[in-house]
Amino acid sequence: MVQRKMTSKVLFTELSISEINDVLKIYRRNGQCTNRIRDAADMAEIEKYIKEQESTEENIVEE
Repeated sequence: MVQRKMTSKVLFTELSISEINDVLKIYRRNGQCTNRIRDAADMAEIEKYIKEQESTEENIVEE
């Protein structure tokens, strides 16, 4: 897990991209998950989150 420090000095933990992809491997093998009506919308939201995190990580590396 990745720990990030917020400006208000509150620590919170979020999943790394690698951890999200590990969860998605399990999710994609389960028809109950992938056959849901909301699957496409949920996956679009997850992909958006991953792209934002990748962009954030790239900016951190560049600084």
